[in-house]
Amino acid sequence: MNKEIKRQLILSVVLLCMLVVTLFFWYDNFIFHTYVNTSDYQYCFMGNNDDLSVNGYEFYKDHDEQSHGGARIVALNDRFFLEGDQVIATFVVKNGKEEMRYVHQLDVKSDNEVLFMNHEKTQEQMSGDEFKETSLEVIVKRDDEKVYEQTLPMNMQQIIAYNGANKNYALQNVYATASWLKTGDFVSTDKQIDKEYPYIIIDYLYLKENGDVDNINDYERFAYVKGKTEDILNGKNKTVAFYDDKGSLLERELRCVVTLTKKDTDTEGYTFMLNLKGAIKAVDSHEK
Repeated sequence: MNKEIKRQLILSVVLLCMLVVTLFFWYDNFIFHTYVNTSDYQYCFMGNNDDLSVNGYEFYKDHDEQSHGGARIVALNDRFFLEGDQVIATFVVKNGKEEMRYVHQLDVKSDNEVLFMNHEKTQEQMSGDEFKETSLEVIVKRDDEKVYEQTLPMNMQQIIAYNGANKNYALQNVYATASWLKTGDFVSTDKQIDKEYPYIIIDYLYLKENGDVDNINDYERFAYVKGKTEDILNGKNKTVAFYDDKGSLLERELRCVVTLTKKDTDTEGYTFMLNLKGAIKAVDSHEK
């Protein structure tokens, strides 16, 4: 065996050893990699003017559920919304060929109330190409008189899909924008986990400004999912949260604390943490 062959063999062995060591230390991060699935589609819109801020308007298809809505409406001026007001918010989609209108009616129950739209079933299967022009028409009625009528341009937000896993559990399809987050899918390799631990709490945390990434006390809890483990495994009880802190949520470290319990009243149980990594941009996966 000549020197060149020996050199190539030694180099190959060294590279192989480096690869094995890397796989060993990063095993937890991609144990579930093969099983990461994105929803059929997920879009999020926001818009504002001098009077209103609207965030988190969704169009999505996930687990065969196809819906739209869910936005938060915040008045930027004191006493803009008064108790008894009626708000009619219509999301308008123009794609060059047709116009689609999605109407939401909300009742203001107290002065300065922050409003949240319900999610409504969507009949049409949406794709990014259809959102050529999007806006939200807002009408406020007070004592049956129209006191406000404006149209807000609505902008599609960049969405990043976060995933995190260890050897036995994973959180997939956690969607986030700079100011909004939608909780994801919890999966487990243990097919009897819902029998052993019938209840679950998943807390979503972000690292505070100038916080220590390794200090759990430097994380802010801003979303959670709680319910029966069986339901969570089946994709139920998802929720959204809004990030109102400084900067962008996408620039913050995200983690989840998962607590599995025997009873829904238990405050302690089997607890572990998952680091969320955002490396996949959510895009269409369906065909028109």
